[in-house]
Amino acid sequence: PHVHTAVQTAVRAEEDIGAFSLDHGEGGALVIQVGLTPGLPAPRINEILQRVGAAIATDGEARARIDAVSFRLHDDSGS
Repeated sequence: PHVHTAVQTAVRAEEDIGAFSLDHGEGGALVIQVGLTPGLPAPRINEILQRVGAAIATDGEARARIDAVSFRLHDDSGS
């Protein structure tokens, strides 16, 4: 629950992220799937993901529970 709450807080701070979900990746990595506003340029996407990662990293308990993080992206157009 704590990791989910930490991720949710970080994701909700970004206006270009709609839906998100969490999944398990290889080697126990946390996979954060995010729905992005369609048409964002790559530099903007990188900035968003860096901010989300940094926000999660500032939460000591979440950081202690997460070995690695990866992101999966999809557009949030609903199509």
